[in-house]
Amino acid sequence: MDLKIDLKLLIFLILGFILATVIGTVSHEYGHYLPAEAYGLEAKVHYGYTTWSKPSDNFLLKNSAYFWITLGGPLQTMLVGIIGMILICKNRISFRNVALLSVKQWIIIFATLFLLRFSFNFLSSIPSWIVRGKLIGRSDEIKIARYLEWPTWSVSLFFASIGFIILVWIVFYVVPIKQRFTFILAGLIGGISGFVLWLDLFGKIIMP
Repeated sequence: MDLKIDLKLLIFLILGFILATVIGTVSHEYGHYLPAEAYGLEAKVHYGYTTWSKPSDNFLLKNSAYFWITLGGPLQTMLVGIIGMILICKNRISFRNVALLSVKQWIIIFATLFLLRFSFNFLSSIPSWIVRGKLIGRSDEIKIARYLEWPTWSVSLFFASIGFIILVWIVFYVVPIKQRFTFILAGLIGGISGFVLWLDLFGKIIMP
């Protein structure tokens, strides 16, 4: 792997990761919003979560509705990631035959990396797993597993594994060698920055 850093590309990718974090988070929440509205609930998307309420006290809602509303977020994330994967596979020759990726190709990669959301959620739950011996958290994957009465870790681990596999594929088989180290560095800086800037700082102001 070429350890040289392309400064221009680094800045571009860091901004890309920050933007992808914001878009990925908000679009994920709209994955919850749409089924909630479809069930007749009054839903609202916030910077990192979605709230919904019954339009009246007499409004009846099936228990399965909560499952589908919860599942909507992960489904949206998977849909974008899968579309990205399909586009990479469909255009695999153009990806393989270039030393430097184009802006369009980077956008496709960012879409594919939406699947890393599952890996991040799983990693963030590991400390509680180590301390308490079980997954404790509010992630959609944990809620889905509980609804299905599956082991709490099952859904999280499955989708996190897919995310890690996709990451390895992107890093070592899709991104050109000359841009690989810059991409990894930008991912670390941009991913963390995007999380802090949106979820801890500005998201609360822009979409309270």
